[in-house]
Amino acid sequence: MNSYLFSPISLSDVSIPNRIVVAPMCQYSANEGNATDWHLMHLGQFAVSGVGLIFTEAVGVEMSGRISPGCLALCTDEHEQNLKRVVDFCHDFGNAKMGIQIAHAGRKGSTELPWLGGKPIPSKDLEAGKPMDHLQRLMQQQVGRHLRLLMRMAFLELKPPSWMQQSVQIG
Repeated sequence: MNSYLFSPISLSDVSIPNRIVVAPMCQYSANEGNATDWHLMHLGQFAVSGVGLIFTEAVGVEMSGRISPGCLALCTDEHEQNLKRVVDFCHDFGNAKMGIQIAHAGRKGSTELPWLGGKPIPSKDLEAGKPMDHLQRLMQQQVGRHLRLLMRMAFLELKPPSWMQQSVQIG
């Protein structure tokens, strides 16, 4: 009997060497949204282990949409450069494909680190009693944020999520 676990699989035009997948795991180790040496070591260990696909932890599309201040973000050039360092390491020393979990924690985002109690970090707009101003500003930023995210993902050679592919022409 053949094992499918160790056989290759194709997802769209991406060929994965086996069906062992490392799921996204919150690490709470980012520095101002930047990937650190912890991410290099954590994801790098899986890259050299023989798994087929590795997902990063949730990567916020904006700083206030991260689960906690310790979560990754991909909204500045610095974020991109630090995450690229990790992705390049995984590509250089391993055979696994890299995936990214794009995230926005919604209105419940930005909680304190779990070992500090995990309590919500309040938004200044919501504290001032202006929830509609906050929502309107978020809506106005959404289109530009998605376009910037697509450009950063292309630079990192990561495939955009299917919902973005359906709404944006990718060449």
